[in-house]
Formats: sequence, C-alpha cells, structure tokens
Amino acid sequence: MAQAIVEERPVGRYLYCPYGPVARDNESFDAALRWLFTQARDTRSWFLRVEPPSPSGWFRQATDKEIFRRRTVLQSRGFRRAARALQPLRTRCLDLTVDEPELLRAMTGTNRTLHRSTAKRGLTIEASHDPGDIHHLISLLASTAQRQDFRSRDSTHLRTLAETTLPTGAGTLFLARQGDQVLSANLVIDDGGVRMFLHGASDPAYRKLRAQQSLTVAAVLDGRERKLEAADLFGIAPNDDPGHPWAGFTKFKASFGGHVLEHLGAWDLPIRPAAYHALRAVQRIR
Repeated sequence: MAQAIVEERPVGRYLYCPYGPVARDNESFDAALRWLFTQARDTRSWFLRVEPPSPSGWFRQATDKEIFRRRTVLQSRGFRRAARALQPLRTRCLDLTVDEPELLRAMTGTNRTLHRSTAKRGLTIEASHDPGDIHHLISLLASTAQRQDFRSRDSTHLRTLAETTLPTGAGTLFLARQGDQVLSANLVIDDGGVRMFLHGASDPAYRKLRAQQSLTVAAVLDGRERKLEAADLFGIAPNDDPGHPWAGFTKFKASFGGHVLEHLGAWDLPIRPAAYHALRAVQRIR
C-alpha cells in the first residue's frame, strides 16, 4: 500500500509517499517502489521521495538485518538518503492488545497515580467529536508555540483535520477540563488499527495539575477499549542525547511505557537528475 501526493513547489514538483510504501516483504516492497516510480514519471515530478515505515510492524523494533535488507532494496533501485526527513525517524509505540493492568504497569508509578487521582484533582476527561471544539487545541498550541518559540500548524489545517475526521469517528479530540476551563487537549487519529497522537498542548498556568498525563492515559485506554492494536505517541528525538531539543517530550512519552520504533528515514529517487541535483545544490547553499 502507498499514498502518493504530488507536492507542488514554486519551481518543479515531487511525488511524496509519507510513511510508505507499506509492504509485507522485500519483493512486494520492490513492486511498490516500481509503481511509485511510474506515478512520479507520469506526473512529471522531478523526484520521488519515500519514507518507509519500520519493516517489523508496530509491536517491536526491527532488527538491524531487517532494516539493512529494506535499505538495500532502496539502494538497488537508485534511491539516496534525502537531505532531511519530513516525518520523525523514531516514535514510541504501545501495544494495546494486552490487558489494561499490564498496560498501566508499563507506565511510571507517577502516571498511574495521576490517572487514578484524576477526579480528585478536579479534572474531567472528555472525548469530543464536535469539530467546533478544535478551537481549544488551536488556542493552546498557539500559546505554546509563542512560549517555546516554534511554529505550530496553522488554524486552517487543524480545522480542516477536525472537520474531516471528528464527525466520522476517525478522529477524537480529548479535552481535560477543570470546570469550564480546558487545561489540555490532544487530537488523535485512528487508522489501520493504530491510534496516532498528532497534536497536543496544555495551559502552563495549570502545570501543577498534570492534566496532560491524565489525558494521555485516558486516550490510550480508550484506544484499547475500541479494540485498536497499537498507540503511536508520534515522534521522539532521533537519538538518546539528553541535550537534544526534543529530549524533554521524548522523556515524557517514555513515561507511558511501550517501545521505540525506528523507521527507514527519507529517501529520494531523482526522476529528472539535472533538476534534482540543482535543487539539492540550492538547498545546501541556503
């Protein structure tokens, strides 16, 4: 399987396959790459970019041998490592097929205590499918981005995502409230048996209430109740360096248990080599 998106640029275009292609073995993976090459050529793309997921699936980290074999297939087809990845190389996943006590035991004692004391701390957790509620997440993300100096997704993107997924049940917006005040919000998307945690933010004024921990545990347990197979907390630091800018939320996600899953990274196949190499040269200069 593969989802291929024609990405238009001011100069040229490329065909992008996020977290794909997905294949059960190297032969079908190779067949998917050939199909993608045909699509890239037919859309007159300058290059094809793929970001294949881990060949081991969601429940364990792939072995070095499995990753080597999959990368060998890419190299044999003329792919080269992209200058940078668009999606995070590593993520943290939780197995939702285990029973609830085992799922909770894998979390830190602090998170288990916070989960049990949610009501005592005056918090309520709500699972919303109303697109209008997305304004809570937009507001929290905007203030977080300003405080931590990063650029969040624009409101149009988030509203479109909410309008597309929440009414159908493909997405859920989890909200942690104290009375009428929303302290934390998390937007998750369910697809292919996996619950993906895409966007989340909290109000720093209420940091001591630890609403985000209660919210995350609730969303994980809800995914298990819905018979999903895995929870993807989505995106951690590419290494274990404690000085990495992502080290803080990487440690936060590790507190919920699970295992680290490493994908294959981004790979490019030039379709129009001269144009592609000129583009790479401009990127290096910038």
